[in-house]
Amino acid sequence: MDTKLDASLPAELSPAHWSKSNKDAAAALDDAGVLDALKALGKLYAAFDLDQFSTAKLAKSADAQKRLDAAQAALAKQLRPLQDAARAAEAAARKALAAFKSAKADVKKGPAAAQAIADAAGRFAVAFGVQAEAAVAALEDRLAELLAAEEEVAQKKQAEAVKSGKGGEAALELSKPFLLVRKKAVEGLRIVKNTKPELLAEKPMRYLAACGAKRARVYVSPGSSPFSSAFCAADTARAT
Repeated sequence: MDTKLDASLPAELSPAHWSKSNKDAAAALDDAGVLDALKALGKLYAAFDLDQFSTAKLAKSADAQKRLDAAQAALAKQLRPLQDAARAAEAAARKALAAFKSAKADVKKGPAAAQAIADAAGRFAVAFGVQAEAAVAALEDRLAELLAAEEEVAQKKQAEAVKSGKGGEAALELSKPFLLVRKKAVEGLRIVKNTKPELLAEKPMRYLAACGAKRARVYVSPGSSPFSSAFCAADTARAT
C-alpha cells in the first residue's frame, strides 16, 4: 500500500479565506499583522514538495534511495522554518485576540477569527512534523522491502548460473556474501545520513568502501580526504 504526506494547509491559515468569508475580520487581522504572518507561512508551505515523501511508483531500490535522500534533505532544511512560521502565525493571532478583547470598539468577528487561526496554526506546526517523519519512515520501509526483493532475485540468478555451469565472476558478484556486504553497506550509509541529515543540505556525501576476502568497511563523510583515503587503504591491506 502506497503512502504519502497528506498534510494540506488548513483553510483558516489562508489570507484569502478571510478575505472571502468576512472582510471585516480580514481588515482587523491585517491591521494586527496576522495576515502577513499567514502569507509567510503560505510561501514556505508552497515550497515544500510533498510528492517526494510518497512511496508511489517505486519499483527499484535505487529510485527509493533517491527519494528517501530528497525527503531527508527536506526535513533537515525546510521542516523547522515551516514549523517556526506556523508558530509565529499562532503567536500573532493570540496577540491580536488579546488586543481585540481589550479594545473598547466592537471588532466584528475579529476575536473569533484570531482564535481560529491560533488553534489551526498550533495544530499544524505539530501535525505536519509528525506526518513528515512518518512518511520518511514509510520510505525507509519501502527501500528495505525493495532491497530484500532484489536480493532474492539475485540469489535465484546465482543458483541458476551455478546449476548451468556458468558461475565464474558473474556468480561471485551475486553470491550471498557479496549481497550481504552490499546490504550492510547501504544500511551503514543510511544510519550516517539519518544521524546527520543536515550534511545532505550542505554538501554532497562521499564514501569509501574497503573490501577484502573476509571483511568490508565503509567510511562516510561530507567529502573525502587524504586521511580517509589512507585509512581505507590500510584497512584493505589488513582485510587481504
